[in-house]
Amino acid sequence: MFMFKLIKIRFFSPIIFQHGYMESPWRIPSDYLVRALTYAYSKLYNASEWFTFLEKDVLRVSSLILVHRGNLYFPEYGIRGYVSLDGDVVDSSSLTDIVSRIRIPRIEEIDPTPFEDYRLLTPRYDWGIVLGIREDCYEEVFHKVMASLRLLGDLGLGARKSRGGGRFKVIQIDNLEDYSVKVLAHGMGRLISRYINHKKDLRVKTARKMYIEKTRVYYGDNRFKEFLVIAEGSEVEVSDNGLLEYFKNDLSYNVPLYYRPLMIAV
Repeated sequence: MFMFKLIKIRFFSPIIFQHGYMESPWRIPSDYLVRALTYAYSKLYNASEWFTFLEKDVLRVSSLILVHRGNLYFPEYGIRGYVSLDGDVVDSSSLTDIVSRIRIPRIEEIDPTPFEDYRLLTPRYDWGIVLGIREDCYEEVFHKVMASLRLLGDLGLGARKSRGGGRFKVIQIDNLEDYSVKVLAHGMGRLISRYINHKKDLRVKTARKMYIEKTRVYYGDNRFKEFLVIAEGSEVEVSDNGLLEYFKNDLSYNVPLYYRPLMIAV
């Protein structure tokens, strides 16, 4: 059994993505957050302990949730937007833009190169992450994950972090019951994380609607892993714990591919 909390965060600056490195810059998916937390946790504690948490399915993490006027808006891949439990929609077109930049070379003979960045305009709203911790180890794991999340806020999400991109702070820890939201790790519900079953065949027992997304995880210059995932907003019946694998990045560090399910009852 998991204990679930809503971790509310507030951004000081937009999240920046290099153009072409992310197909859907309108949201921050669960697997991206887990990879970022992996780095932050390794700066505070033993990284092998974090990998043990992932492997033993001690914690579950949602994609980033929009918080507006006291309501939670969950990412819905089918419309590339955020939808509340009562059906209200926040269009993601108001949350994204593209910034034109110029790369100035250090060698005089080479001409400046124009390029573009995506921006997710996170300071316009507050945001939240649903964090689930297994009950039998809740206290120890929760405090360590929260310390890692706070450090991640200081470091920032996305690109251009050295210039302040994607920085945030934790502002509140809430019970999901306060929002009339029931979170599930198994059963029939609407996904609020990205999910692949452990057989990697995208099969589910029952599906009211299902969104399939092609996604890439980059780990070097034009080097990436490509996957088909079941995306947020899909209403499916889940009976397994999803997929966890690792690959080595350019520095030979283990990087988790984390596609465990989290859902809300609908």
